[in-house]
Amino acid sequence: MDGAGNAYVTGWTNSMAATFPETPGAFQPGNSGFHDVFVAKVNPAGTTLVYASFLGSNDLDFAMAIAVDGAGNAYVTGSAGASFPVTPGASRPPPTRAAPSWPR
Repeated sequence: MDGAGNAYVTGWTNSMAATFPETPGAFQPGNSGFHDVFVAKVNPAGTTLVYASFLGSNDLDFAMAIAVDGAGNAYVTGSAGASFPVTPGASRPPPTRAAPSWPR
């Protein structure tokens, strides 16, 4: 939760855009792969979805935790497939090997 009482939620889903409650202007419209991470912010009353978006590669992506700083920026930890976009100079770039196919 942030200082205003908004709740931040993350996890992973294989839902498609038609069944996932994306909000207008979502960072990533639509699921990019088999499992994508989702990130959502809910108002203090729990009645309004402030934002919700997918976040992922064209492979398996998983969220493990979310944290929020004093400015309301959300930080998600987890794992992502090799095609996950990263910024130059990332502390740990994605692997260069292909991920295993699913299901095994």
